[in-house]
Amino acid sequence: MTDKQIYDLTEDDLLRCPVWFFPMDETAADELTVRPGFNREDYEYDKQCIVRASFETRARESFIGYVYWGKPEIVENLKPTMFLRGECITFWYGMMVPSFDDYGPILNELNKVFPIKFRSSEVDGFTLIEGLLEGLYFIDDNDVIQCKTPESVT
Repeated sequence: MTDKQIYDLTEDDLLRCPVWFFPMDETAADELTVRPGFNREDYEYDKQCIVRASFETRARESFIGYVYWGKPEIVENLKPTMFLRGECITFWYGMMVPSFDDYGPILNELNKVFPIKFRSSEVDGFTLIEGLLEGLYFIDDNDVIQCKTPESVT
């Protein structure tokens, strides 16, 4: 497998390789370049990486995605991302206020099944990360993490 842009990763890529890292050196095209890697010893500790994760909805539907591996384990650092019917769904929006309309009918279908549990794959050298998503997350003007839930949308 070769380098990819993070936004070009697919479910198949994550099934073939559970860990991808950002090389952040002269061998990378840019800061969005990710490279497959299998264990923590393959690269330096200061490199950011993503680890395949499973997501389960309240309706017990399962999906594949990834989380950014690291500490502390908060949504801002983990940036949970899930594949749903060919669409890449992110639950972390940074400083942008999210909208359930961003994904059209696909996310509208999903917003009926929150909360969504996620769990990183068990990979040697990477501690397990688990969490619960109640909606779409962002950071407000006061630097406080907020969650826009389906119920909060009018």
